[in-house]
Amino acid sequence: MTPTTFEQIDQTLRSATPFSWCLVWSLLELVPYELSGLAQVMPNLLLMSAFFWTVNRPDLMPSLALFALGTVHDLWTGGPLGLMPLTLILMRAFVISQRRILARRMFVISWWGFVIVATVFGLMSWALASFQADRLFDPTPVAFQALLTIALYPLLARLMAKFQRRILD
Repeated sequence: MTPTTFEQIDQTLRSATPFSWCLVWSLLELVPYELSGLAQVMPNLLLMSAFFWTVNRPDLMPSLALFALGTVHDLWTGGPLGLMPLTLILMRAFVISQRRILARRMFVISWWGFVIVATVFGLMSWALASFQADRLFDPTPVAFQALLTIALYPLLARLMAKFQRRILD
């Protein structure tokens, strides 16, 4: 029996959910918050969302989608063009290679995997920014951003997990 048009639309929208979540979180990074200095240490919401969906639904978060999200993020934020797509593709390769460990164990194991990803991203962004400017930048803001990203991951993961259980499963 072939699915009806509404069933096809429903399936398409469900399949686009992880991409949409990542896009929304990426947009939220651009909102000007009234907290002094937050822009320098704003947590990387796109990295958190992309990691969560790649661990839990890699079929709905292909490399091409991550590349597109990363490119759009770099264009929106004015960051080094190519850093976020490269990071997201490397993150996906890491997650896919370690998925049996990350997806089927306790949340703490997945969180430790995210700690590795966020730390590598922080080091890559600091190194690339320093290389582009031809001088070493102070790594403190990048370290705080990585720590804030790591600390907030459980909250966002819980929110997205609830959504996943209600909508996608």
